[in-house]
Amino acid sequence: MSVKLRGTSSREGRDVSLGNKPNVVIVDDREEDIFAATCALEHLDVNFVTARSGDEALEKLAATSDIALIILDRNMPGMSGIECARQLREISSLRDVPIVFLTGMDSGDGEAIDGYQAGAIDYLLKPVDPDVLEAKVSAFVSMYRHRARLQQQAAELEKRQ
Repeated sequence: MSVKLRGTSSREGRDVSLGNKPNVVIVDDREEDIFAATCALEHLDVNFVTARSGDEALEKLAATSDIALIILDRNMPGMSGIECARQLREISSLRDVPIVFLTGMDSGDGEAIDGYQAGAIDYLLKPVDPDVLEAKVSAFVSMYRHRARLQQQAAELEKRQ
């Protein structure tokens, strides 16, 4: 990802929990890019789930709840980020989890359109400015927490009736 370091639902069967830290998933075939992203985001109050391939991501995400965001490298050997996103969208519990694609190549609008059609909400070019990455991830985590609170309030209201 080549991030510049600073100083160094209830979704069909899964409840969003206010008590748990949300998970931010980072999928990239390059360990140094995963490291750079986690360093840029380390002060956020989240857990990181990392995977080095699309297949590993699908396996880990099947067993993970409370996912606020998936940061997905578009160009990986084996299963591409595009194919991984398409498969994630087929899993009912992951269908609504936002995906942000990262790529080191800017090959024009067609690549971005492919990403959006596969289910991405945003698209960032590497190297990513850590302040931009932090702002985007922070916004998605905030939206996740607001949704969790609303779901909890709705459940409490339902119990009272």
